[in-house]
Amino acid sequence: MESRDRSTGLDVLRAVAVLMVLVCHSVACPKELSALGSAICDRLKQGGWPGVDLFFVLSGFLIGGLLFKEQKETGTIDIRRFLLRRGFKIYPPFWIFLAFIISWELWKGLPVTIDDILPDLFFFQNYTTGVWGTNWSLGVEEHFYLLMPLSLMLLGYFGRRTERPFRHFPWVFVGVAITCLSLRWWNAPSRFSNFTHLTPTHLRIDGLFFGTFLAYYHVYAHESFMAFCRRFRWWLLAAGVAGFLPPFFLLLEFSWYMKVFGFVTQWLGAGALICFALVRSSAPGRGARALAAIGRTSYATYLWHYWIGLYGLRSLAGVFGFHWNWPIFTAVYYTTTIGAGFLLTRWIEVPFLRLRERLVPGSRARQPVRNASALASPASARGERPSPSCGFGSSPDEKAPGDRRTESFGAFTESLSSR
Repeated sequence: MESRDRSTGLDVLRAVAVLMVLVCHSVACPKELSALGSAICDRLKQGGWPGVDLFFVLSGFLIGGLLFKEQKETGTIDIRRFLLRRGFKIYPPFWIFLAFIISWELWKGLPVTIDDILPDLFFFQNYTTGVWGTNWSLGVEEHFYLLMPLSLMLLGYFGRRTERPFRHFPWVFVGVAITCLSLRWWNAPSRFSNFTHLTPTHLRIDGLFFGTFLAYYHVYAHESFMAFCRRFRWWLLAAGVAGFLPPFFLLLEFSWYMKVFGFVTQWLGAGALICFALVRSSAPGRGARALAAIGRTSYATYLWHYWIGLYGLRSLAGVFGFHWNWPIFTAVYYTTTIGAGFLLTRWIEVPFLRLRERLVPGSRARQPVRNASALASPASARGERPSPSCGFGSSPDEKAPGDRRTESFGAFTESLSSR
């Protein structure tokens, strides 16, 4: 029961993260309808964007845990296999979405050049304008899922004769965190833009490494780590909520604190929420299971939500004449985007995940090794690939160590993966 609840708790956090993103990109209540409602909506929209930071820390925790657990159990990390499996998860849904956006813009008569497409194809859309602006977080995660295995390979090489080759990884995280903080400090006085202060990998990757830092202790010091989480779980919940409060009151564009320390507050808060979710004591009720199902389809929801809300629904609103009725439009926005996430997951993600299981199986015979500290060399690596931003679900072999499959809400949601 504990592992099943744990998995549900992490899926609930994914749902919270994607719902924060949906709120950030929703239409605010018109002042003509309600001045108070408009003020509340504006405040919620202002504080919704850190849902991406929650996704970042979740991704780092899940994928770091997957790799650490593999090394602990087999003495190796199969990098090539890791990258191949992640590629099956991330690329097909993203490429289909990208092809749709390009086709739609051409149909609308909008100019689309190769310079618009290249940033998305090669995942540097977080440094320059691509086809679709909300994909920037995929670039950050892509860079992380290449850099983090590389750092583990180096640590494994230099620690290959030790019992725990990754024992210095916490110092790698400290170095990354200090570097990102210093770069944000140096960058803060410059003129604000998303590409200079919000989206660059070198300013945001510390959140992903913090998730991996937590995964390190979750795997290699499991009992003491879980004991800490259980003892301080309510303090962790309070700290997690507090970590996401500053953006509701401070604007990133004008706040020096948010530009420099705000991201630290957010990934610390996300980590506290993950620790709480790992030890939540009560069995999940219907509400938690429903949120968990949304979390397992959050990748598709994240990819498509902005187009659905910004173009699809607003166009329909004009056609059917309910554009003036904000409550109806908002209800349709959330139900349509979440419903589309379920359908697109079933129609696009799941078939490729099934193909992945045939071509690059997740379950393989793992023989114990005499030298448990040995790490697979690049030549012998076989593996998996990056997870998306903002987001999103977790496949059976990518859950937190020790998790079992969650059986509710249909078999198709059981195979979803993170990001």
